[in-house]
Amino acid sequence: DGAEYVYIPGQTSDMSASNILVFEPNAVHDGRAGALLLGGTVTSLTPDQLDQALARTKAEIQSRRR
Repeated sequence: DGAEYVYIPGQTSDMSASNILVFEPNAVHDGRAGALLLGGTVTSLTPDQLDQALARTKAEIQSRRR
């Protein structure tokens, strides 16, 4: 449907399986956005859930860079 996807680089296989690897920035599926988690699961999240998951993912990436 022409959806745009965003990839979050900098992750490794030993990070949390619930980290977001690829996601749709817009909630195009009945108010939800699709996301591929690092562990291989595909899920559908509300905008609030997506924001929280992205914050957790980015925090883990940052903590590994230190």
